[in-house]
Amino acid sequence: MHLPEGKGPFPVIIMNNGLAGRGKEAEERIGHADYFAQNGFLTARYNFCGHGKSQGKFTEFTVGQAIDDCQSVINLVSNHHLADADRINIWGASLGSLVACYIVAETKQVKSLVLVSTAPSLFPPAREKQLQKIINLWRKQGWIVLPGYEKKMNFSFYQDARKRNAFNIIEKINCPVLLIHGKNDLVEAPLEQAKDFYQVLREPKQMIVLPQGGHKYNKIDNLKIREASYQWFADYGA
Repeated sequence: MHLPEGKGPFPVIIMNNGLAGRGKEAEERIGHADYFAQNGFLTARYNFCGHGKSQGKFTEFTVGQAIDDCQSVINLVSNHHLADADRINIWGASLGSLVACYIVAETKQVKSLVLVSTAPSLFPPAREKQLQKIINLWRKQGWIVLPGYEKKMNFSFYQDARKRNAFNIIEKINCPVLLIHGKNDLVEAPLEQAKDFYQVLREPKQMIVLPQGGHKYNKIDNLKIREASYQWFADYGA
């Protein structure tokens, strides 16, 4: 946890990483968390089950497990003596954005959301088409080494992920939402899917498209993400 100076209680930000969040991405998230804490938010970073130093096997990881993990972290942080349990906010990237949507749909605890590289569905039609041969092999042998992640994952991840679609729970997302997306993110979390999702969200809402961004972001874009995220939380979650 990243703790602000002072006696509290402080508003809270829970940070959800993406699938197998690692390396430079993890370093940027630490920078975000430090910044949020310096500006008065108790900020909690964590790894999903099977990720980083968390217990469990990545092979057996599912989106459902990630949702349970996030709720467990919220419950834990809410009981911290410096945390204001009535001012919980979530920052989620990629897979973490989908998880955040499901948490909001299932609880009234969350005051505001910031969703980066928003993924309302992990397997939208364009990605399904691109990955069809891999999915067929995944189904046949029961596991696959995910391209770009170099980690083995069971077919149960795909089966579970296909059931999770934030469009199906849109009516239950009733807090202010900021979407931040890279213009060149066309496959992993397609920009057009994020735009469609934004259109059906209720107000207050905002969408920022970073012209140079893809599914990952350079240093300048990460600073823009940090500032925009903080301002949203300050406006709606403090």
